[in-house]
Parts: sequence; C-alpha cells; structure tokens
Amino acid sequence: MPENNYVEVNGLNMFYIEKGKGHPLVLLHGGIVTAEVNWPKQMEFFSNHFRVIAVDSRGHGRTNNPSEEFSYKLMADDIAALIQTLNLEKPFVCGWSDGGQIVLEIGINYPDLSKALVAGGVLSEITDHYSSAMKIWGIEGPGKVDFEKSREVIPQFVDALPEMHSPVYGSEYWKKLLHDISKMWLDRHIFLKRELSKLTHLS
Repeated sequence: MPENNYVEVNGLNMFYIEKGKGHPLVLLHGGIVTAEVNWPKQMEFFSNHFRVIAVDSRGHGRTNNPSEEFSYKLMADDIAALIQTLNLEKPFVCGWSDGGQIVLEIGINYPDLSKALVAGGVLSEITDHYSSAMKIWGIEGPGKVDFEKSREVIPQFVDALPEMHSPVYGSEYWKKLLHDISKMWLDRHIFLKRELSKLTHLS
C-alpha cells in the first residue's frame, strides 16, 4: 500500500505518497490536480521497480502555501529541497504539464540534482493559440477567471476540485487556487531560450 507522508521543506508542509523500493523516482502532477489524481496507475506500475515518490505541489491537495506565491522556479526550489531533505540520491524526476514545467526549472537551476528528467505537456512560450484555449476554459487572462464558464465547459473536472483541494484551506479554496495560478499559466516570460539551452548540457 502507498504510504502518506509529510515533510517540512522550503517553508511548506509538503505532502507526498511513497511506494516501492529501488532507485528513487519523483512524480510531479499537473496544474490544479494532485498526486493521487494524476499518478495512481503509474505508481502501481513503477513501484515494482523504483522507490516512487509522488508529491502534492505547493498550494495543491494536502500541501499548504503560506506565502500564497506561485512560480515554476519557486516550485522547483520546493522539489529540490524535498529531494535533499529525503536524501534522494540522483532521482529520476518526471512531471506532466505544470509538473513538466517544474522539471524544466529543475534542469535549468539544479543540473546536478537528478539522474534524468522527463517532462511532458510543457510550454517554452505562451502563444496566442494557448491563450485562446485558456479562454475557452474560462480563464480570460492572468487572475481573471469566469468560474461559471469553466463549470459549463469542464463540469466533471470543476465539480471534483472542491474535494481535491479542501484538506488544507476548505472547499472554496479551489477558486483562489485557480485565480492565483492562472497568473503563472499566462506569464509570457516562462523561459528564455538561452535558459532552455542549458538543458542540452546536462550530464
């Protein structure tokens, strides 16, 4: 059975699920979901070969966010602190969507921390097409969310958010989370090309 744990890192009480033995594999979930939602099947499979650690990012699920700040760099700092605190030696780090963006930041800012990085569903820049897609979901701009539109377009997902994010801040917190994190999602200065070029030099 997976073990539920907390660790104090970077000013957070960070929740993570652990299962299996072997070389460490850290899994980072996508935006406004949680480790339990994003990774159950992957944890079941990979725990046969690895020590799998699936983390709730700051302000998501069961991890708090006292500073109320969000940035991919800050969230990478959180994961780096977790890796160091748990004494994980050269883990594999895999992330999807927001988790993938965090993985890229780890590669840029902590090039010697991991054995390998896997990033899926990531952006190198905010395009007009991406911004238009966000508007379809009700995210009109940074910090501008039409919650009713979001509910109309993706009702099952939106209906799941209150329970998903209620453990720390209550059932209405998901609205604040979506409002705050939309600013990060639509930041047109996610990466500079020269920063991403550092990833090609990882050993």
